[in-house]
Amino acid sequence: MGYRDDFYKSENIIGYTGNVANLNIVTVYFKSGNSFGRITQEHSNVDNIGRNKVREYADYAIYNHSSNGNNAVEFYDGKVQHNSRNPFIPVGNDQILRAGLAQSIVDFQAIKPKYQ
Repeated sequence: MGYRDDFYKSENIIGYTGNVANLNIVTVYFKSGNSFGRITQEHSNVDNIGRNKVREYADYAIYNHSSNGNNAVEFYDGKVQHNSRNPFIPVGNDQILRAGLAQSIVDFQAIKPKYQ
């Protein structure tokens, strides 16, 4: 059983950052209600690979911002909390893309080592 399997599921995928040509290295973003998290599949810091802590804030938003080189920023608790290395791409209704991104749920079931 993986960390927060109740949350990390296909229907909660909202998008990704990274190169869609290689779905097994992108970071996959999830949201349900006020809860949100991400699965980082590749990172130079191995402590940052895996499932992120699920957080809950009513003001959560993810968007691309010029101050970050037009890459994604995650905003919650009144300020930008995370700067991504890449732009955010929403998954929308693309079920084929969603299924490809959902493989991250199977491949990365543990919480990131930095939270253990």
